[in-house]
Amino acid sequence: MLFSFTVSSGANEDMANYGNQLINMASGVKWISPMNAVFELVFTKNILFLIVYIIASLVILTLGLGFIAAVFDNVHNLIVSYHGGRIYKATRLENKGQFKALFSNEVKRLFSSKLYFMNSVVSSLMPIMILVILAFSVPQLKELQNPEVKQYAFAGGLFIIFMLGMTTTASSGINVEGANFWLIKTLPINYRLYALVKILLSVIMLGCGSLISSTIIIAVIRPNIIHSVYIVLFPLIYSILASVISLFINTKIYKLKWNNEAEAFKNSASVLLTMGIDIILSIILIVGGIILLYISPYISMLVTFVILVILTIIFTLVLFLTIDKSINKIEEF
Repeated sequence: MLFSFTVSSGANEDMANYGNQLINMASGVKWISPMNAVFELVFTKNILFLIVYIIASLVILTLGLGFIAAVFDNVHNLIVSYHGGRIYKATRLENKGQFKALFSNEVKRLFSSKLYFMNSVVSSLMPIMILVILAFSVPQLKELQNPEVKQYAFAGGLFIIFMLGMTTTASSGINVEGANFWLIKTLPINYRLYALVKILLSVIMLGCGSLISSTIIIAVIRPNIIHSVYIVLFPLIYSILASVISLFINTKIYKLKWNNEAEAFKNSASVLLTMGIDIILSIILIVGGIILLYISPYISMLVTFVILVILTIIFTLVLFLTIDKSINKIEEF
């Protein structure tokens, strides 16, 4: 919703019209989330409305994910029960069925374990909570809308990535299989599809927090279109990179023999190593962005964005080119 709006807006559009259009658009799509109907209150001087909006949106999102997980199998069975005379290739049907089965299994497992779920969402919640705390320190939100602040608004995207990938769903994607990992190696599963499902779920979990954080920053500061696109896309791409790196680490350093969930989801070497790498990587990007800021905000945005995209492509290729070999080497179970 936000991305569509920023693309259709002009870079030099009056900021007052920017806010009014955003409010009208949110009200127009209030059927997606009832909280969009009160989006106008976010622009008032009372910070409590912003906090209520964030909390209510998170509650609605959690309930929605829970509902999808609960009815996924029934809806899937209803859809595939009718073929309509269509003819599919056997290989395509097999892969398509594998993806749905694997993704459904991952979602169910996520919601069936409190520790696994909390470990997956904590990184998404951290930037949101920090933004709320920072907002409390500003007497009036309009103080953040002056030109001096807006020219550095893109730094909000750098801020969001800090600690965003510390705890990802993918960091324990192999650990979660436990002693049942032999099933993964026995069944005719496409390992690349298996890895894609784990990365997708991790990106969804991180992406939700990223988008909410981006929305808060853009709604409060109201930057121009270039800054807005950067604030939205940079953390989203970083969530992909963090998920890919996490799963790659877990395919090399795994713990399938565990007596309690804490050993698999919190105290395993792969999870701890993921935290360390995320902190180092995010600090490098943030410091690099700050240094380049002295040259130009737009140079800083361009260089950090290109570096992030290149890293994401490289690590993704490495993971998918080595996933078959990595899984075949796992013998601990």
